[in-house]
Amino acid sequence: SNQAVVTYTDSNGNTLTNASDDPTDSTDNDNSDTEPNDDPDDETDIDLSIYWIKTLEVLKTVVFDGDTNNDGIAQPGETLTYNITITNTGNVVLNNVIINDALVGVNQQVVGTGVLNPGDVETLTYVYTITQDDLDVNCGHICNQAEVLYQDPAGNQYNNYSDDPNNTNDIDDTNDNDPLDDPDDPTCIDLPVQSIITLLKLDDFDNSDCTQVGNVIVYTFEVNNPGSTSLNNVILEDDILTNLGVSIDYVSGDSDGDQILDPGETWIYTAVYTLIQADIDAGHFDNQASVTASDNCGNTVSDLSDPVDVTADNVTVTNLVQCPELTLEKTGEFDDLNENGVADAGDTITYSFTVTNTGNVTLYNISIDDPIVAVTGGPIGMLLPGESDSQTFTATYVITPEDLKNGSVVNQAMAIGYDPQNNQISDLSDDPQTVEENDPTIIITIGIDIPEIFTPNGDGVNDTFVISGLENFEDASLKVFNRWGAKVFEATPYHNDWDGRSDGQFVYDKVSKLPVGTYYYVLKLGENFKPIVGWVYLDR
Repeated sequence: SNQAVVTYTDSNGNTLTNASDDPTDSTDNDNSDTEPNDDPDDETDIDLSIYWIKTLEVLKTVVFDGDTNNDGIAQPGETLTYNITITNTGNVVLNNVIINDALVGVNQQVVGTGVLNPGDVETLTYVYTITQDDLDVNCGHICNQAEVLYQDPAGNQYNNYSDDPNNTNDIDDTNDNDPLDDPDDPTCIDLPVQSIITLLKLDDFDNSDCTQVGNVIVYTFEVNNPGSTSLNNVILEDDILTNLGVSIDYVSGDSDGDQILDPGETWIYTAVYTLIQADIDAGHFDNQASVTASDNCGNTVSDLSDPVDVTADNVTVTNLVQCPELTLEKTGEFDDLNENGVADAGDTITYSFTVTNTGNVTLYNISIDDPIVAVTGGPIGMLLPGESDSQTFTATYVITPEDLKNGSVVNQAMAIGYDPQNNQISDLSDDPQTVEENDPTIIITIGIDIPEIFTPNGDGVNDTFVISGLENFEDASLKVFNRWGAKVFEATPYHNDWDGRSDGQFVYDKVSKLPVGTYYYVLKLGENFKPIVGWVYLDR
């Protein structure tokens, strides 16, 4: 409000005043001058508040500058930096300026001194610590607005919400009390998140010895979340084990029991597989597991197992120890075709063969090779571990004059088979009627009959080692040795009178009875005959 005053002098020399009148104001009054007519005068008023510009600009920006491990992925505990710039864009002083920002924990904070003159700028910086919910619930998408409250010089209250200067799609749907109703929008950031799952599959198996049916492989599965988001619906599968009826059991790892694979957690599972013959025949047992899960953003993650490296996807191979082994026993039976009690040219020997799979893998295509006789039968198509076959193979040998001269038929056959990898497995035959291993089968053909056992027990039956037909050889001599090679008896000529007593020097007392056991003999019939060797069992 304002009024002008005019001073003047009348004709009588009096000094007078007259105050101005506002022609637009009908409420005239005249109480401020000395004008004689006392005309109505009043102040001229103007309301300048209609020209007040009482506005703020609130800009809010954010940067992910707290990547402490520099991996480019946001993890809980890392930080965001928010900068909020508040500018008085009006033409009047704004008072009681305060800010609220729930995300960074600000409530009714005074901005600066609380007073912003026209053109004043205040910049506030806040550091926000990222939580697991930020990464899980919104998949790393964080949006927020700050609110600034202030008063104009007349004490009227206003508020304005922050704007993201990097977002040109400005909106103003917050119903704020902003005089200019300028466009505002939340400040948003999409954090770099990572959903990953890994799977290790380890086997525990003792391969220090030949693998047997019934041995077990103990598997351990390690499901790990090395990413930054929590994973749900974890499904561990191993088709081979499942199809074989083997269960995979959870053991440990879900520390909070929420059935959510949290970042950094490792869940442990186990399974036990019992080996069968087919596995041992293969020489190894191979299989691979897989794991799938989902994050809260609808993404599915998966991994194939590896036995060593989570970055690889190799099958877990358990090597099994194969021990292929084959044994052949060969026995011979003298056939006295003319029943004269001695061997003659044309008499025969019937051989029998027993093949046994003494290893731990199945053997195939087993045949027998004998250097002096044609073996009939076979081959055996398949022989499982522990199985024996004594029916398939047989052979008949015809005694020759040369055999009679030699005094015996000595030979050894060979069994030949193949393991599952087609490697050849063989064994020289053994005479099971002797204690010596892998020894040839010997059949006496000298025209004499040498017993395999005698019983010098004084009962008058079989008390001496009687060799039938020996009377036809005047110079026959006999030496007997124990199984350690020590001579226990010697006689030249021999008259079928050895009664099981020791006749060897420095071994036994000459009158002592030899112990029960198997003894090796060397029988010489004369200069024109090869020595006959063999084993006899002394039993009392």
